[in-house]
Amino acid sequence: MREELLDFERQLWARANDAGFYRERLTADAVLVFPAPAGLLERDQTIEAVSSSRGWREFELDDFRVVTLTERSAMAAYRANAVRADGSSYSAYCSSVYVQADVGWQLALHQQTPIAGSST
Repeated sequence: MREELLDFERQLWARANDAGFYRERLTADAVLVFPAPAGLLERDQTIEAVSSSRGWREFELDDFRVVTLTERSAMAAYRANAVRADGSSYSAYCSSVYVQADVGWQLALHQQTPIAGSST
């Protein structure tokens, strides 16, 4: 499960401007929690935001941990270090909650806490 969810997270970061990918991977009631000004985004708001995202030139996901919640749900936590195309850097502690559906793992909740000194 750990490798499967790590791969899922890597895809979310790698495809940060691919609205179709997010549309397939978010639960119907998904909530994403980002630093201001974005704040709390529901599924449709997230897909719209992804459409205009600058994406990431490179990223690393470190200290990746998984906690099994139920037979069909899990939580991942990790540190992300990323660089945008313009060279600005971003570091955050992240957590995601997944549920397993007929189509595979889907993201129900994602949260990012920026690390002091990083830009968004």
